[in-house]
Amino acid sequence: MGLQTVVARLKGTFYRPLFNQYRVEGVRDYNNIVYDESNRKVCRLDVYRKTLLGNLPVFIFLHGGMSVGLGRQHRKGFCRYIASKGCAVLNLEYGTAPKEPFPAQIRQILSALQWAENNAEKYGFNMNNTIMGGDGTGAFLAVACCSALTDEAYAAALGITTDCKPLRGLACFCGMYDIPFALSKSNEIAKQSAFVYALTGIDVFKEETLKNSPFYRAYCPLDYIHSDFPPVFFSHSIDDKVYPGQAERLLKTLTSAQIPYWEFCALESRSKHIWNMELAKNEAKACNDAFGDFIKAACGTGVMTARYDI
Repeated sequence: MGLQTVVARLKGTFYRPLFNQYRVEGVRDYNNIVYDESNRKVCRLDVYRKTLLGNLPVFIFLHGGMSVGLGRQHRKGFCRYIASKGCAVLNLEYGTAPKEPFPAQIRQILSALQWAENNAEKYGFNMNNTIMGGDGTGAFLAVACCSALTDEAYAAALGITTDCKPLRGLACFCGMYDIPFALSKSNEIAKQSAFVYALTGIDVFKEETLKNSPFYRAYCPLDYIHSDFPPVFFSHSIDDKVYPGQAERLLKTLTSAQIPYWEFCALESRSKHIWNMELAKNEAKACNDAFGDFIKAACGTGVMTARYDI
């Protein structure tokens, strides 16, 4: 076990209680469900939903932090909180490189969508109202998966075919969206190396190896966003030192493609990266409550809005 892996696991042990300290009454958990029998060890999910409601909108959530040892167990508190807003939340685990390099994760996510379709009656899913989202790495994968569902060229670039239903919305919390852009800044290469390796299995310091990857163009799913893309909710801060400039890249793309969006920006310097997961903080609650409103709007039961600053 390498030093980087040890450090990642230690960080993951620290973050688990921090992100799960908030409890939500009236939400039932269905834990450790296999969604792809071909990879039972990795492909598991948890379902969270209120027990007394009927068929609910579905939120497919993809955790971030793959490069620092985080997994779906670190997002239980957040998923329960969103479920309390009146949707069923599927909290996915997915594979990492080098064993399962990108785009293996996209195939797994699509398998989870198919699992949800097949089990909609059992768990009370309204698959006509499905939203996908994630934080950090998970936000990248959510944008990539949505691009594969709306753009045939991107799906072909990934070697993927799917007949999954279109999504009603997308949610991105402090995400990475454009890997080549991040690596174009010399001062960012070392910082992003762990993320890129965990996703692709490629050492960013071997520049030719990265650029010669058959999926290099797919490392920027923003290039494939067009008018068929669904509305987007995204949160960020003015001082995100983990993925600087990425929210601006996303905003520019959405504006250019005329995609409706909700933007939630944290202006305080102490709110930096994935701040909406710290559920005891007022800004996190405000952001996640706004996302609950976005779900209703995207599913046709609310009104679209624009931007929040806190």
